[in-house]
Amino acid sequence: MPNTKTTIFYHNQEALGNQIGNLVKVLGENELISMVHGENARIVFKEQQKEESVDENKN
Repeated sequence: MPNTKTTIFYHNQEALGNQIGNLVKVLGENELISMVHGENARIVFKEQQKEESVDENKN
């Protein structure tokens, strides 16, 4: 769908590399580049926020 924007979340640089590699296999390098860059970017990569542990005993 040409008007669809997709956000792909990754948790570290290795995961990002794996996701990009898989998309290159599916879409092809040139198509992926055109979908990620430019003013009409349709794929955005975002790093996931690290989860903080919550200590329930603190007041």
